[in-house]
Amino acid sequence: MGDPDSVFHDLANQDPTALARLVLGDPSIEAVGLPASLPIIRRRDGDALLLARRDRVEFLLHVECDLRQEQVESRLLEYAGIVAKREHRHAQQETRPERPIVSVLLRLHGAGHAAQRRVHQVPGLDEPTIVFRYLEVDVRGIEAEELLAMRSPALLPLVVLARGGDRDDVLERTVAALDSAPVSHEQRAVLLSSSWTLASVVGAHRMIARLKAMSWFKELPNVKELLEEGRAEGRVQGEATGQVKALAKVLRMRVARLGRPSPALSRKIAAIKDPVELERLVALAMDADTLAAFRAGAFPGRATRRGK
Repeated sequence: MGDPDSVFHDLANQDPTALARLVLGDPSIEAVGLPASLPIIRRRDGDALLLARRDRVEFLLHVECDLRQEQVESRLLEYAGIVAKREHRHAQQETRPERPIVSVLLRLHGAGHAAQRRVHQVPGLDEPTIVFRYLEVDVRGIEAEELLAMRSPALLPLVVLARGGDRDDVLERTVAALDSAPVSHEQRAVLLSSSWTLASVVGAHRMIARLKAMSWFKELPNVKELLEEGRAEGRVQGEATGQVKALAKVLRMRVARLGRPSPALSRKIAAIKDPVELERLVALAMDADTLAAFRAGAFPGRATRRGK
């Protein structure tokens, strides 16, 4: 239950229609879940595969979630290709037309962008060999109030990830909805465990405190496992924070040796919290001969006025 991919898979199975309406922004869609097991080398299941219907047109909706802002276009394309191959085989066996396929990337912890259509191209000699189109939806770009208004218990664990999901009134309403949701005991256990996992991975401590205070939470069969995961996540976050601070200090020292950075450059450097990016900048600062050379390598494609 602690894996966000597994969490999302469980939630999608609880209410496929709500998930389809959320990612496509269309309240008229109806959907049912399909087996998402994909026979690929990785032996990893897809996160959600739905049979959806809109205006009497059936289509396959393939949804993958992402928590860490990774580049997943190739994985999406791979999965869509496998789904298409399976759909082609089934259509031939059932003597029917092939159904369209829609691929969606759901960012669980993105930057808050509105939903946007993306294009991933596989280069060819002259023109792209493959042009793959998909929809990218950022949960943080969705209003928490909108999620609550959909009145789907399966979407409640996502509220804390949405815009405004950290407001006290929203947290209280989310917990109240989890407490009173008309679901089975097993489904409620999935909802509470999922809420705990997603709140833990984004550091939503006030939501975690509210979940721990619920009487239902204490009855979860995996409550000890969840509490230990929370402690482990806290340790990992603490270690990551320490790593970022150490790298940031080294970077400031290296940059200072090249010259006095402008306030604008200092702000850009201070805003970076990704340890991988900080390591890259430290390496650049060690190799650069001048502040301008460092600036050009660290932030390419921008104005390079003196000291910026």
